[in-house]
Amino acid sequence: MDEMMRDRRAGRELSGYGGNDNWKAYRKAINMSLFLPFCQKPAYQGPVMDGCTACVVLIRDNRIIVGNAGDSRCVLSRNNQAIDLSTDFKPNLPDERQRIEAAGHVVTFSERGNVHRIDDGIAVSRSLGDLMYKDNNDLGPVQQAITAFPEVRTEEITQDDQFLIIACDGIWDCLTSQQAVDFIRIYSFADVGLASICEALLAHCVAQPRGRDNMTVILVRFKTPGACQVRASNVPPPPIRQDAAASQAAGSQAAAASQAAGSQAAAGH
Repeated sequence: MDEMMRDRRAGRELSGYGGNDNWKAYRKAINMSLFLPFCQKPAYQGPVMDGCTACVVLIRDNRIIVGNAGDSRCVLSRNNQAIDLSTDFKPNLPDERQRIEAAGHVVTFSERGNVHRIDDGIAVSRSLGDLMYKDNNDLGPVQQAITAFPEVRTEEITQDDQFLIIACDGIWDCLTSQQAVDFIRIYSFADVGLASICEALLAHCVAQPRGRDNMTVILVRFKTPGACQVRASNVPPPPIRQDAAASQAAGSQAAAASQAAGSQAAAGH
């Protein structure tokens, strides 16, 4: 993937998604070259300071296959217990630190977020892009300070499996895996759609003191006997959207007005 992003054609495609000033400058140079045929196009180095993590889940037959590069996480709920199906790749993990230092970079603890960082910069040790940390020409892609090489795990699906949570680190900054499973169980099978459950989870995390990072979550529910046993008493109502809240308020006002009119008519009789 990193090699693909170093290609000029890939750069042209990625620049179309907006982003920071690096992409904007590159896109401007490309546009100028259309009007200046003899203009020397700028050297394209790929996403030097841009990158992302990737947590990919494939369900094939009776197996869950998880590929993870970064600090996003996949969690399986089995019989109401959280099982991590991926590793959060942080710079302070022993094997990650060893690779980072061997590549000529350093791992330090930063009070900015209270996390370990590489060269006091990025706080993740595997990602797509971030080519400034993959600059050691004497090493292969897997040995670079940050690598896109994924960890791959396989898990057999059992009758006790209920759902999967795939989320980026913004969620896991606020909740443990078990807390996320418990939160989702409260809403599950209470006539609440998966999208509403995800909205409620995001709203809960945003309200936390550490809920300042970007957040993405995917929820997958299994069709197993275990999933059908997810029940909870005292289930809270699903979150009400702003448009739904306005409609509900308007309906309440109309009902109140109708009731008042009925009372006046009765008084007239």
